[in-house]
Amino acid sequence: MTLNNIKCYLKIVLLVFWSMKMQPNYKRAGRLAGFTRNELIVVLACVAVIVGLLVPAMSKPKRGRAWLRCMRNRKQIGLAFRIFANDNDDKYPFSVEGLRLYDQDPKVRWKCGNPLVYNNMETETWHHLQVLSNELASAKVLICPEDRSRRDNEAIDFLQNEDSFAAVGRRNKALSYFVGLNANETRPNEILGGDRNIAGPSSMGPALDESKPAIPGGVHQFGPNNSAGARRRWSSHKNNRLHEQGGYIFLADGSVQRVSGEKLEDQLELSRASYGTNAWLFSFPNDPAGAR
Repeated sequence: MTLNNIKCYLKIVLLVFWSMKMQPNYKRAGRLAGFTRNELIVVLACVAVIVGLLVPAMSKPKRGRAWLRCMRNRKQIGLAFRIFANDNDDKYPFSVEGLRLYDQDPKVRWKCGNPLVYNNMETETWHHLQVLSNELASAKVLICPEDRSRRDNEAIDFLQNEDSFAAVGRRNKALSYFVGLNANETRPNEILGGDRNIAGPSSMGPALDESKPAIPGGVHQFGPNNSAGARRRWSSHKNNRLHEQGGYIFLADGSVQRVSGEKLEDQLELSRASYGTNAWLFSFPNDPAGAR
């Protein structure tokens, strides 16, 4: 039933209500302002049914707008990475050797090159997005509209104040997405980023329940599937749940895909195969292990 149909039915009920109101009041006994109590009950019941149908119908467009905003946010982030690469020899920030990062010791050179040996613990996920401050129109796109646990941490800009993305109280807490550290613009099928709420083993191991919290924050090396049934799914844990069904990933070619839980592992495997190695790296902005 469409919203227009519901509005039409509601108008009909109100018209009936008005016509009953205008009836001559021949007998006062048992009547209320021109109609009986039974008539009033019928009208109120009809209104209740219409309202019950109207509320879900009105909530769907609102949810649709949220999904659309989710898609736009991820596309904007992917575009920012590509603009950066165009100005830096087709390299994403995590591949530019010696790149100076905000709030890091100037004496520390950022380890880059082969991402399999990249494991600088001083570099957190938010650093990869702070570098894109000139390419991103707003820091608000770094929070997923449905990431309810992080809405209060939304950053306003990339400056150096208490409301900025780089503020000590925000940073990873103002970020809803992981970053794929193997991604390269020349390999379009590689995963550049996606929703932070992946649950499952960070390396080869047994399958984990989707109700488990998401993978802890930091850099994690993902291995391929194995006979033990290693798999990864979108977490439905109350602290990490983003979407009702599925989640989003954005690829090195700039595209954004909504992927179901069953297809997430397939996409991860496709990214690994594109890179040509048995393991690949992702940086997550989640809380550290034990900080749930």
